[in-house]
Amino acid sequence: MADRLKVCHLSTAESAGGAGRAARRLHKAFLDAGADSRLVVMLKTSDDPSVETPPKSIPYVLRKLTASYLDNVPLLLYGNRKRTKWSPGFVQVYPVDRLDCVRNADLIILYWTCAGFLSIETVRRLGKLGKPIFWRLSDMWPFTGGCHYSAGCDKYEDRCGSCPLLESSRQRDLSRRMWNRKQRKWKDIPFTVVCPSRWIARCAKRSSLFGDKRVEVLSTGIDTKVFRPMARETCRALLGLPPGRKMALFGALDALSDPRKGSRYLEDALIAYSRNKRNPPLDLVVFGTSRRPERLAEHFEIHVLGNLGDDVSLSLAYNACDLFVAPSREENLANTVLESLACGTPCVAFDIGGMPDLIEHRVNGYLAKPFEVDELARGLGLILADGEENGALRTRAVSKVQREFKQEDVCRRYLALYEEIASGA
Repeated sequence: MADRLKVCHLSTAESAGGAGRAARRLHKAFLDAGADSRLVVMLKTSDDPSVETPPKSIPYVLRKLTASYLDNVPLLLYGNRKRTKWSPGFVQVYPVDRLDCVRNADLIILYWTCAGFLSIETVRRLGKLGKPIFWRLSDMWPFTGGCHYSAGCDKYEDRCGSCPLLESSRQRDLSRRMWNRKQRKWKDIPFTVVCPSRWIARCAKRSSLFGDKRVEVLSTGIDTKVFRPMARETCRALLGLPPGRKMALFGALDALSDPRKGSRYLEDALIAYSRNKRNPPLDLVVFGTSRRPERLAEHFEIHVLGNLGDDVSLSLAYNACDLFVAPSREENLANTVLESLACGTPCVAFDIGGMPDLIEHRVNGYLAKPFEVDELARGLGLILADGEENGALRTRAVSKVQREFKQEDVCRRYLALYEEIASGA
């Protein structure tokens, strides 16, 4: 591009969790496209000079260490609340709107910015800079009173209040107050809401906070040079996994401790799978935790890979296994499923959230009816069955990603959207 587009991405983390990794990938895609791209984070884990953090000082370091705790202080008033992620959005570690790379940017892209990185007020100040802002929705938090996933509650379509996740019976509870604060601070900011999945786009359009914003569906991209098919037995040898066995992979950030990721459904489905003697013997491979799902230990060989912090290790894990299972209760567009498909490894999941955007039933994987564990087990058995169909699933998995989710193609869609908005079209 003749005049280099200045893009500033704002994300709490550089690579932790799906949101941080999505931010880093899109930032890299903009760099590859010739843009002057900067990724500003609170938690930096690399030595990449294009990834910046706010200037280090004793007050900044102290705020960073205490930000997540301080932001959660209002939740202490709700001692019976459900143990799901809920962020008030009061605290900011640093006023990032003062950073030169933010003030000089042509385009600002927001990702997951909680845990004290950006407060509701900071977002308002970013809007006052008068620049195009894309808010790439990693979850539902930007348009709810504070929850990241609503667990089926639709009160974000009105004004929140009496929050079931807070176990609150009061209309003017913390969720209503946070909804009011967002509405008051953000009502005049012309966000473009960018949604990785059709599901979260529908939620955003129905929401009372973002219902009047422009909502676009732009999928997450992936580097198909890293996530690609490789020889299975070679990958197993590199990871120390035994050869010649059927293997199912399960993994996520906090894989066994986050109820939203559905490890309980996985356990029930695998036990149902083991009861069907027509199913082939199966090993379970787990990443994103150092713990073993002990309930399954008497039925399966379990291989725990721990936390896989880099894309190469993740690619090896997907390629080493016969399928990936994602039994999530709620999900936007799962990076793990996208990565697995890019490696040619079919996926089994419940038909929820953004899963249908990635998994085509009996084409590149299996979508089970929510939340029927017997059907999830049936999907495992069908994919693990020997035959030509299994090879066809793998081929179609790669084809789907190459066709719809290549990182460079997704970046071009972002650039086209920016050019349309900047031109006033």
